[in-house]
Amino acid sequence: LQLKVIVSKHAVKMLSGAFTTVVMPTFFCAVFALSAPTNLLALILLLQMKKNPNIIFMINLAAADLLYTLTLPFTISYRFNNNDWFFGQALCGVIYFISFYNMYCSILILTAVSVDRYLGIVYSLAFRYWRTNRYATVVSCTIWFVVIGLLVPRFINKETLFVENLNITTCIDVTISQNGPYGKSYAIVLLVLLFFLPLCIILFCYHGIIKQLNDPNTISKHKRKKTTALMAIVTLVVFVVCFTPIHALMLFRLLPSSFIDPDWAYSFILVFSCLSSINCFLDAFLYYFASARFRAQIKNLLY
Repeated sequence: LQLKVIVSKHAVKMLSGAFTTVVMPTFFCAVFALSAPTNLLALILLLQMKKNPNIIFMINLAAADLLYTLTLPFTISYRFNNNDWFFGQALCGVIYFISFYNMYCSILILTAVSVDRYLGIVYSLAFRYWRTNRYATVVSCTIWFVVIGLLVPRFINKETLFVENLNITTCIDVTISQNGPYGKSYAIVLLVLLFFLPLCIILFCYHGIIKQLNDPNTISKHKRKKTTALMAIVTLVVFVVCFTPIHALMLFRLLPSSFIDPDWAYSFILVFSCLSSINCFLDAFLYYFASARFRAQIKNLLY
């Protein structure tokens, strides 16, 4: 049985306006056009390469990005169809699940890559026996299963609602409020474990790496310093541009007072969902800077 709701005038304006029915699907079309071939090519090249922990992490990152990219045609169709979802409630839940799944898998894999590089550069001798393909595979599988476990509560909620004053069925856009103690506790867990903690770990790792490479007693090539610095910059750009806005909004919505008007929060969510989607092709720069062999493969294809 589908739930029916009546939304605010602001929500009506947004759901029937050009931003959600023209701008957003056009933006997602561009993301799909850039991300699908990029991640497919990256995945093919990475699978053909001799495996090491770094390559294994990159394979998992490319797979997560490609999985999300394959859901974009459904989102694009929904938006171009005036935000009227006709694929069914189950598929809406799957699309919603995968969008968050990609984001949090990406965050945790980027964290794992940062820790691996930190151990390899700062404690190269002490952890040389730990940094194996088996270790990378176990960490990657753990990430996939942990994210699934943490996101199951989102997946079991009904995400399609019939909006009576627009005569459309929305997917994700309109939800029943879940701001009770359980909902707030769950949101806090996601924020701490899947965003703030990984961000702190990444900042700590790259600070230690750059400090180690700039140590006059450390023998390091200029090219390695440059590549590591670029990788740190790309990782931070992905976090700041793609992940920080939507998590900052999640944090503000947890405040006890009405810090953000629900209508404006909805507008921000739409914009931030667009920003979060671009991580799936920005990650391609990480593949390039993370592996000299990947760079060589790309150069062979181009020349």
